[in-house]
Amino acid sequence: MAAPIVTGMAALVRQYYTLHGLSNPSASLIKATIINSTIQLTSDDAVRGEPNIPNNHQGFGLIDFENAIPNVKNDFNLYCFDGLSDPNYVMASTGNRRRFMLEIDQLCWIRITLAYTDFAGRSIQNKLSLFTDLDIQDNSLANTQKWIGNEGAYKPIGSKIDKLNNVEIIRINEANPGNGTLEAIMVSHVDDDHIKGVIDLFTLLKEENDNDDRLSFNINHLWHNTFSETIDLDGSISSRLNSINTIFGQHGLSSVNSVFTFNSINQGNKLTALANVLDIKINEHSGNGFFSLDNNEEAVLFDNLSFTIIGPSKENLKALNDEWKAWLEKQEEYINRNEVNLASYSDKSVPNLSSLVFIVEGSGKRVLFTGDARGDYVYEGLKKRKLLKYGKVHFDILKVPHHGSDRNVTREFFENVTADQYIISADGKHGNPDYATLAWIVESAQMQQRNIEIFLTNKTETVNKFINNYNMSEWGYKIIFIKQGENSLKISL
Repeated sequence: MAAPIVTGMAALVRQYYTLHGLSNPSASLIKATIINSTIQLTSDDAVRGEPNIPNNHQGFGLIDFENAIPNVKNDFNLYCFDGLSDPNYVMASTGNRRRFMLEIDQLCWIRITLAYTDFAGRSIQNKLSLFTDLDIQDNSLANTQKWIGNEGAYKPIGSKIDKLNNVEIIRINEANPGNGTLEAIMVSHVDDDHIKGVIDLFTLLKEENDNDDRLSFNINHLWHNTFSETIDLDGSISSRLNSINTIFGQHGLSSVNSVFTFNSINQGNKLTALANVLDIKINEHSGNGFFSLDNNEEAVLFDNLSFTIIGPSKENLKALNDEWKAWLEKQEEYINRNEVNLASYSDKSVPNLSSLVFIVEGSGKRVLFTGDARGDYVYEGLKKRKLLKYGKVHFDILKVPHHGSDRNVTREFFENVTADQYIISADGKHGNPDYATLAWIVESAQMQQRNIEIFLTNKTETVNKFINNYNMSEWGYKIIFIKQGENSLKISL
């Protein structure tokens, strides 16, 4: 009777998929659905010498229609991906991979089945794996676990890996909602206002790790260009800067900016150390230890997102290195002439630090992240990537450089680098965002007959003055402020 039961079940499974929008489900999908339903037999003959499924006594177990597709008696969530019916899931060549994320909010069971049409025994099927952030109550597991297909229905990694079957299963009996995983955290540069929050986060994770607590979440990668890798290759700039700060201190003089910069450089080193302790991979996707336009000619891919590095370029880094050396020479010249007061005064002109600039693309949308980079550096990077058309380029979202400071951008920049939505992240210090920056954005958009949205994280007297002088309806823009008491805002593309 086994064959008629399986045949009837296959017909009902196929009908289910056709009624739910999949007009031509493949044989592999139907096979996977049926096997996904099975119940493990537990009699002596069914498990002798092989306690888990699949085994030579019962295969993948006893099929059970109630576990195959959602029904009145067992209404569960069923997700399917069919590479033979949907070109988005085709695995066309060796090395192709697909990643899916499943989130749960309550205790539940999880079953995953992968089926191929390839002949069994060709050693190409052992590719099903699951990384979980779950508490598996059976084994009191914590933190991230890796599960591999067919190595045991209720066990994490074992010693035997199945390389022969063209069907693989993973089953978890009782799964609690777990912590999440961030694929990557990116630090644009080492200024305190860009890096301190990440250091605080990593410090919290390290404390959890030291106390053997379950991590709030996991992080796979850190994108972080340190000062020593990009500008201060031989360490001389940091050393000279520290010496200057020491002399300022000995004379009781203020050197807020240079001390602040020196501390920021050290923060970058601290972040690197914390990442190493937490086993977070640092700049693994970079071409030569750090991210730059020259090191990363190809886009970096994370599932359906691509990251194209726009800056810094080697020319940017060389220019910043020259600026730093010129500034240091000027300070040291003042000090050698016993004019420490003048050196302290020129502390306000400390050179900027290099910012990581990149484009994120996915689902037909593009977002440009600029850090604190100068607008001319960003534009030159876009030009070198051959992204300009008649000298212009458009994005869905533009994160405005340097908190909206008018020292980093010009009207021309916003005429040539345009967007539907602009983000300005600031805290009101130094008057940011500047009035001129807001005016350039809005005037450029109106000149090009574009309606835009501007997202702001703070409201200042400058912003209020701008809104009064540039009527939103007349100028074709809208400002959205972060909600009071919240630390983030969500933007829909």
